[in-house]
Amino acid sequence: MVAQNPEPCLQPLQLPFYSGPMEQVTPPGKGNPGLFSTSDGRLCQILLVPGAASAAPQAIEERTPTPGRAFLLSALFPGVGQRTLGQDRWIAYMASEVWAWTQYLGRRRDGRRLQERYRDLAWLVARRVSSGPRVDGNFEYYESMTQYQASGAFDVDPGRPGVQPERNPETFNGSIWLLAREIYFLEDPDFPADEGSDQYEKALRYYMGRAIAPSFAWNWSSNTLQQAEFADLIRESDENLRRGTTMIGIILANHLLSAVDALVTGRLLQGEMAEPVVDLTLLPSPVLQDAIALTVRVPTR
Repeated sequence: MVAQNPEPCLQPLQLPFYSGPMEQVTPPGKGNPGLFSTSDGRLCQILLVPGAASAAPQAIEERTPTPGRAFLLSALFPGVGQRTLGQDRWIAYMASEVWAWTQYLGRRRDGRRLQERYRDLAWLVARRVSSGPRVDGNFEYYESMTQYQASGAFDVDPGRPGVQPERNPETFNGSIWLLAREIYFLEDPDFPADEGSDQYEKALRYYMGRAIAPSFAWNWSSNTLQQAEFADLIRESDENLRRGTTMIGIILANHLLSAVDALVTGRLLQGEMAEPVVDLTLLPSPVLQDAIALTVRVPTR
């Protein structure tokens, strides 16, 4: 209903939101004014407009998306569900999403760039003793290059049949052979083993499956400064790649939090609203310099 304010009514009568007592004097007809007197003697006039009372709630309902739709929108694109529900906190969700993706892409890019640098350094300095064309190894291979000065020989006596393991424990291959002897030999590892025994064959297979082949051999020799630089590069590269992976968890958490928030808010908008009393805080990254805080006040009933 839309109210008109006639001269006799000193204070406008706002229907249907007026809840005070009143007495109808002249019944209003369809589209015609009617007079009402209040309990304090004031006379007011209203004009009934068919459908006006129910039009506003219906329009509001049509503009408000369903909770399920708001949930899906925010699950796909954080903040979109809140934006369609008219909630200002959509800015925080979208800002967190942009920040996390920027961090992820930047960390991955820096990690890959540093990875190429330490691989090139290893090839130009330590891997000059390797045979064949350049083939890059995995992360564990390069990490071993930071711990051992040389890989050692895979076969110390190529002129003899079979493989003669490296016995210098200061090299990578020598440490693998020492470990194999400790695993499969019941006697003292320093005691000469019978090469025809079953234990020796098992230890040899263990060694051959883990020792560095000639095509991946390395020797830093006296290049200790280059080895130290190599260790710094591989540590920085691994840290950047690890932080990039952490950003994926932050992105997923932001999607989930935004979706749940949109679902709860959408349901409450369909019913009675209440004051927000629950704080949800998102601390996405355990790394101090990458940490962000997102606090959301979710309305509850």
